[in-house]
Amino acid sequence: MIGLNKKTTYRKKNSFMNDFTKNIAQALFDQDKINDLLRKQLQQAVNDLLEA
Repeated sequence: MIGLNKKTTYRKKNSFMNDFTKNIAQALFDQDKINDLLRKQLQQAVNDLLEA
């Protein structure tokens, strides 16, 4: 049961990194988009930390 929880957590983090990588690659061509993306990611990270 504990192993399953670790896999689920890993998949969730791995999915986040894949999405982040894809989004950052697309945003590199537009300075406004990259600023917005980084702001949103930072905001989400802070919110996740506050919930923990």
